[in-house]
Amino acid sequence: MLLTQSFKKDGGEISSTKFFGRFVSDRPVWTASVNGKFSIKTAWESIRQQGAAVIWHRLVWFSSTQTRFAFITWLVFHRRLTTKCRLASWGAAIDTTCSLCLEAPETIDHLLFQCSFSKKIWKEIVTLNGFQRGPLSSWQEEIDWMVDHFEGESLINCIRRFSLASMIYRIWGERNYGVFKQRQQDYSAVLRHVIHDTRGRFSDVEKPVLDNDVNKSFFHRWQLNVSYQHSIATPHVWSLPPSQWVAINCDGSVCADHGGYGAIGRDSAGKVLFAIAGGAQETNILVMELMAIRGGLQKARALNPPQVQVRSDSQCAVQMITGLYQKLWYGLGLIEDIHCLHDCFQSCGFSHQVREVNKCADFLASFVQSCEEIHLSPDCLPETLSALVRDDVNGKKFFRM
Repeated sequence: MLLTQSFKKDGGEISSTKFFGRFVSDRPVWTASVNGKFSIKTAWESIRQQGAAVIWHRLVWFSSTQTRFAFITWLVFHRRLTTKCRLASWGAAIDTTCSLCLEAPETIDHLLFQCSFSKKIWKEIVTLNGFQRGPLSSWQEEIDWMVDHFEGESLINCIRRFSLASMIYRIWGERNYGVFKQRQQDYSAVLRHVIHDTRGRFSDVEKPVLDNDVNKSFFHRWQLNVSYQHSIATPHVWSLPPSQWVAINCDGSVCADHGGYGAIGRDSAGKVLFAIAGGAQETNILVMELMAIRGGLQKARALNPPQVQVRSDSQCAVQMITGLYQKLWYGLGLIEDIHCLHDCFQSCGFSHQVREVNKCADFLASFVQSCEEIHLSPDCLPETLSALVRDDVNGKKFFRM
């Protein structure tokens, strides 16, 4: 009782002081955010386990997708889809034969890429999206190809990514239909679902697209009605490197059964110091891009310049070298070689540039048709290459739509 009375007395005296009115009442603060306010995003960021960024995340998560499509696609890219082979690896006593083609064990690679049923759908989707090519040798190579060709915020690339997600979702749905209902549709029915999904999602696009042949052909194939506006081309020029620097332009290419690579080094006046062109029994475009970069650095090391700029039109290759994205297993050896060559110079930078200003390296990447590497004399270049070099030095503008 005495303690309570004493507390009330002292408390009253404290509250009557002139300082007490300056105190702010206690309030809860959410320490996970900068402003102290709670949000679902900061709550999620505070509890989730963060890992390294993956090169394919924009193929899965983008504003135009549908959640059900994105989730199944995310499982596929993480190789977590419960295929028959995966169930068998957990001890399930089941027949692992693919339900769609009845020809091979049902793995993720087979189901989405090697299966004769899925191949037909993927071929049609690739064609609808404006590409004419045969299948690559693995699902991982398909992912790498899509990273280079489907990323970007343009409407066309959003449609490409959406059609990919819809295709994966519909193939998985058809697989489940066969497993649980013992019935199967023709591949053309699944393809129609993918086309219907895509047209339905992008049927009410209000933003006009650039009026050019590529866009018109693309939207005609998908039978999407869009409004067009006149193209506004942006100019790009090849830039001279700073004094005491060497600019190395690199490029890779692939065709039906082999690949090519090329690199050209020029000084601050635009003078050609070296040019190499090579070929290999390889059809992975990323490997050829990395071979071009390695070849250019090897040639530059022999000339011993103090500082070099490596320029490539493969954003994927540049980001793997600089550590922005996870390295893929088949490029590890090449990337390790490139890092070792990087240490041979006082300064060595890697940058991405548009294809329009990489025409010299592009020419060299298609110059050799056999499995060899040739070193061209700077004083005796092919006339086509010499003309491209002059265009670059003279600051010719290349317009990109």
